[in-house]
Amino acid sequence: MLVVNFLFGSGAFAQLTDAVYKENIVAVRFHMYGDQESLPIYRINSTDRMDLNFDDLDANVKSYYYTMVLCDYDWKPVDISQFLYTKGFTQQRIGTYRYSSIALTRYTHYQAMVPDQSTTLTMSGNYILKVYLDGDTSRLAITRRILVLDQKAAIGGQVVQPFLPQLFSSHQKFSFRQTSMD
Repeated sequence: MLVVNFLFGSGAFAQLTDAVYKENIVAVRFHMYGDQESLPIYRINSTDRMDLNFDDLDANVKSYYYTMVLCDYDWKPVDISQFLYTKGFTQQRIGTYRYSSIALTRYTHYQAMVPDQSTTLTMSGNYILKVYLDGDTSRLAITRRILVLDQKAAIGGQVVQPFLPQLFSSHQKFSFRQTSMD
């Protein structure tokens, strides 16, 4: 997790903005399922899911689809087939939506769990989630970034207090341990 904190906490990541390409799309949220303040980080071979939510102010149902594209270190798409890093379907339709009910502004709220049960990512790296209309990738609506990890080990830490009370504030030790994920 130290690497993740470094990558997402650094100014380099903050300079890369996610984009909304349609004026009718507002309130885009993309985070780990159950934690609205988290970053979209997916661990391969885990039960991790990300929650994508957005509102369409046109207030009618549209066919939005999403796909995930593997990118290099600079968030530029790599030139390899999606079938090399995606197991299952490469495009998914966003089928969960609801109309606004008591709001003065009419809108349609869309939600998707990413990736769904019929899609699995098989390579770690930087990915861009692309949301587009009617299965046509040229009609891009939203892009969001995802970090995909293939976690091989976990590192845990513990603060060890000194035996003498007068040394409590100045002589702490850290004990680290590594756990293999294989």
